[in-house]
Amino acid sequence: MPNTRVDLLDNVKMWIHDASGARAFWLYGSSGTGKSAVARSVCGILREVGRLGGSFFCSRGIRDDIKRIVPTLATCLARRDLQYCAALSTILEENPDVAHLEPEAQIKMLLEVPLSSAFGDVASELVFVIDAVDECSDGDATRNMLSAISACSSRMPIKFFITSRPEQRARTQLHSVQPGILQLHDIEEDIIEPDLRLYIVENLKRIRSKWEKADYAFPPEWPSEDDVTSLINSAGNLFIYAFTAIRYIGETTPLERLASLAQLGFIPERPSTKSLDDLYSFILNNAFNLGGSTKYAIREMNRVVAIFLALREPLSVSILSHVIDIPIQHTRRILECFHAVIYTPPQNDSGAVTTLHTSLKDYLTTDGRALKELKISTADGHRDLADVCIQTMASEALHFNVAGCYSSYLPTSEQNLTTISPVLRYSCTRWSEHVASASNISSLLPPLEDVLRRKMLFWIEVVVLVGRARLIQSLEGWATTVVSIASADLTSDLFVSCRDAIELSIPHIYISALQSLGPSSKMAEVFWPQFCNTPKLHVTEIDEGERNNVREEGSHHIAFSVTFSPDGSHIISGLDHGAIQIWSAQSGIAIRAPLQSHSPDRDVKCVSFSPDGARIASCSDDETICISDAKTAERVLEPLRGHTDAIWSVAFSPDGRRIASGSDDTTIRLWDAKTGDTLMEPLLGHIGSVWSVAFSTDGTRIVSGSEDLTIRIWDAETGQAIMDPLKGHTAAIWSVSFSPDGTCLVSGSEDTTIRIWDARTGEAIMSPLEGHTSAVLSVSYSPDATRIVSGSDDRTICIWDATTGDHVVEPLIGHSGSILSVAFSSDGTCVVSGSDDRTIRMWDV
Repeated sequence: MPNTRVDLLDNVKMWIHDASGARAFWLYGSSGTGKSAVARSVCGILREVGRLGGSFFCSRGIRDDIKRIVPTLATCLARRDLQYCAALSTILEENPDVAHLEPEAQIKMLLEVPLSSAFGDVASELVFVIDAVDECSDGDATRNMLSAISACSSRMPIKFFITSRPEQRARTQLHSVQPGILQLHDIEEDIIEPDLRLYIVENLKRIRSKWEKADYAFPPEWPSEDDVTSLINSAGNLFIYAFTAIRYIGETTPLERLASLAQLGFIPERPSTKSLDDLYSFILNNAFNLGGSTKYAIREMNRVVAIFLALREPLSVSILSHVIDIPIQHTRRILECFHAVIYTPPQNDSGAVTTLHTSLKDYLTTDGRALKELKISTADGHRDLADVCIQTMASEALHFNVAGCYSSYLPTSEQNLTTISPVLRYSCTRWSEHVASASNISSLLPPLEDVLRRKMLFWIEVVVLVGRARLIQSLEGWATTVVSIASADLTSDLFVSCRDAIELSIPHIYISALQSLGPSSKMAEVFWPQFCNTPKLHVTEIDEGERNNVREEGSHHIAFSVTFSPDGSHIISGLDHGAIQIWSAQSGIAIRAPLQSHSPDRDVKCVSFSPDGARIASCSDDETICISDAKTAERVLEPLRGHTDAIWSVAFSPDGRRIASGSDDTTIRLWDAKTGDTLMEPLLGHIGSVWSVAFSTDGTRIVSGSEDLTIRIWDAETGQAIMDPLKGHTAAIWSVSFSPDGTCLVSGSEDTTIRIWDARTGEAIMSPLEGHTSAVLSVSYSPDATRIVSGSDDRTICIWDATTGDHVVEPLIGHSGSILSVAFSSDGTCVVSGSDDRTIRMWDV
């Protein structure tokens, strides 16, 4: 929030601009003290002055691999500095696997050496930001990363800003480091009462304003000074306390909830986490209904929470319900009890269930903090998840040719493959992590060994298909610690030499890799009899320097529109010669030749997948909409005609039954997706071209953005405008999109700004998001509604925090032309972008 942490940020600014100051700044503090918020602010400060070299925000269970930090920073820097990029390319040509080395080696090879080559003795003004290093799965990550940076930072012309919890061993070791190398700062020294007061008062005002619109009556003095002071005292130095309390109060009956929290009281001179523990205990006691629930119900909720906390990646409600073997609606009811501390997406099949802060897990799993009835054992959650993973792999879901390949002569990317279910994908890629962390694993080992003996090659199919081929090598450790099968065979140099071949064409698992094993191999003993009609290889010599290269193709056409398929396996693009193109999201290779859907002398302005991924809708300035089968590429219907000018936007309704379109003729039309018939008269109201349309996630509303500087929201059933036009942009509106929960919408405009609106009232939620220097041509929410991506005529892509409006990472740079379209993948981990530079790019976000 503006006007908070002023002194601390001034201190950081002085460090940034002090050329002779410490090379690294370590900001440490307890969980919940706002370190990540400060890190985001520092990124903003650096971005404003053009000194942000790169950033990495660690997150437990999502971005928690310490080996990803340095490669990500190197990638960020390479995008902005051509000299460094050239030096880094030389290193990667000689050491293609450097990204998988230990952090110390990564820092030397990916940073120290190429930085020295690029800048020489000239000190760079750039700064890297690394947030929440302690969130990495490596327990010594903070100490190891800080030690490695301290050891060589004096030789690197770049600075590091790092945040983490106050890891004692790291502090003890690094306090002795030369002051010119590392500057240490305890964030808790800078948390002052006015910051908390400003945050609490402003948010309580917002809650009051929101509920008064729903005719909820407040006393004139609400919130009282006593109530505010009580919250401030209870929060102590923990901003997360204030955040959680505000979320809990704003959820329902704010008068009663604020009064209840005020009654918790404040006791001076006790541990800083005690107030937060009291808050969590109060909220969770109500969620678990400890006084009124049966022991069975409490155990069931404990089990769900334990599994949720043990997950290694966020899952949707429907997938989570399958994993825990509880009906979807029952799962949702349990999760919604924890609304104040756990985010549950409104849709069962999209978005991800996530905790709002890692302090919740600390509270529930640390001895002596949670109430006895609430104490969670994540080891038990890991055991349940390991059991589910093993059962899933043992089932018929994992079988020979699970990928659905029909030829070994074609690359995998050129074949119509089976979609791997999210549950099977998770099971095959995460089982080892859950087994390693589970309690009482003895009963898990026999079925695990049985699965690996019978289905290891089928498992390899899955991990290769989903882009996780490196998991094959991880079996070497399991060969001696868990299972007796000689899985080390799979990691031998002979097998690894086939990795590129099987990544290019999965059938070569059986006809190349398997046959490369010697006859004494246990793998050969188990699987050769099952595949008798394959050639037997007699290898006498292998040149380790020879590797197959995976072919990558560019678009060669302007990509006006790009989007992911609902399962994330494919990308579709609308091109400048009346065609659409389908790509493999894994390999980036075109699956087939472009599909000529529209007039070859016209452009495909927009493409959209149906919610089930079976159909593709496309629109063009040839004034038609085409519906095609996503697998066969054949038209399902005759072109839809009715608009009298170019059509810029097309969107399926969430149930796939309707299609909305917006046109230069200033109208919006609704179509029956099955028959192609129009459903009502055109929606009239705009006085300029309609450049973007989108459905709300419940399908009841349509939003449109226009050249006339306005946004309109329509009733999808009647076609009537729901409210007055939304006004605020000062130039044409290129793109609009609803948030996944339907409560907000985002718009991008020719005026270079992005605006976020309350979809229920039409009011702007915050000041315009500024950062682009030219027209914002495309905007979209992430599936979990926490981020917004924008693409601009200024050739950059920005990722924004949907709640604060801050930049999440530095602008993504790589395109050499205007960015016409951007979209998140269904799991929120990737962004795809299309440009008039005739390329399509994928970004790891």
